[in-house]
Amino acid sequence: MNIYRLETGFLIAGGTANISTLKINGGLCRQFFIRTESVNTVFRASLLDKNSINVLNYGYHTQEINDTGSEGALPFPMLGVYTLRISSASLATTCSLNLVVQE
Repeated sequence: MNIYRLETGFLIAGGTANISTLKINGGLCRQFFIRTESVNTVFRASLLDKNSINVLNYGYHTQEINDTGSEGALPFPMLGVYTLRISSASLATTCSLNLVVQE
């Protein structure tokens, strides 16, 4: 069993941010975790596939999303390059992303 883990930090500026993954050779997404540095930041998050089709949409959240499959859309199959899109963020802040895929 191989695990693909994307751990990165990024900046939300002007209310938006886009982060692309490396090519994923196939597997199940097991965790989708985003945390903003500011506890008061409200934001929308979505994950798009290589054709810009929205495969995950988390709507509005404050400070953190931690989807491990107990209540969210996970696990789901992943193949190729994906883009995390943050939009409508209320504050400019830094964020951390942790995406775990089991091959």
